[in-house]
Amino acid sequence: RFYEKGLEYYKKGNYELAVLEFDNALTWRPDDTEIKNKIKDVTVALNLINERQFVRQSIQKADELYRKGNILESLNEWIMVLEFEPNNRDAREYIKKITVGLSEAQKEQQKKEIIGKQKEVSAQLLKCGNVLFYQKKYSEAINNWKKILEIDSDNQVARQKIVAAEKQIRDTVDECFNLGLRFFNNNDYASAIERFNLVLSIEPKYKRAIKYMAEAKARVVDLQNSTPEEKKRIEQLYYISADYYMDGRYNEAKEMLVQLLKLDPANENAHKLLVRVNSVISVIMQ
Repeated sequence: RFYEKGLEYYKKGNYELAVLEFDNALTWRPDDTEIKNKIKDVTVALNLINERQFVRQSIQKADELYRKGNILESLNEWIMVLEFEPNNRDAREYIKKITVGLSEAQKEQQKKEIIGKQKEVSAQLLKCGNVLFYQKKYSEAINNWKKILEIDSDNQVARQKIVAAEKQIRDTVDECFNLGLRFFNNNDYASAIERFNLVLSIEPKYKRAIKYMAEAKARVVDLQNSTPEEKKRIEQLYYISADYYMDGRYNEAKEMLVQLLKLDPANENAHKLLVRVNSVISVIMQ
């Protein structure tokens, strides 16, 4: 039902709701390539729409400012348009026309205004990165701080935060891997797979985690050897946990997934959903 709803929204051009429904559908059918492709299509369409909307608003604002005589503010808006659309003819013409007529004092003032805007954007990116860092979304935090360096390559605060986040990633990965290795050596393969999955969700190319994950899966009882009753129970537990997850009952979803993984320790879909559940719980607990 989620996928069908997503398609309806997609056909109507309501991409925000479409991507939410497709994401919900993916919770129920995590291996469905068609759903994954739809999410990619919708995400691309959303980014294009948001970018075009931003450019339209900037053009409108730049034009209004120019007509009101706010030349420098208009110039800043046209420069912003050109950053998103380098071939925008109107932006190029207005920038050329305004720049030619500027006095030295106005040029200096315009530089100061650009610097001021850059500082404002950097402060916002820094704040957003801090929030993501405390939510343990280290890679996303780093991406925000790297955007600051694109604006101001000498920003030492952003550089220090990137270094700290990269260290945190390494520490988290090493801690999870070592814990997974202990579980593995104690023959607790379900817990080991859970930890190795977490490692690979952060660092997909971590070779030792890949190696031990494969060995742990090889040592668990293959689902093909399960009885029909066990297979049915495993399927039920997954759908119950997905239902709890969709309803925001995250602790109950986790309990169901733990039960499932005791029956089928190598269940990829359960491990993926458990990572999502634990991520939400960790944010709530902060």
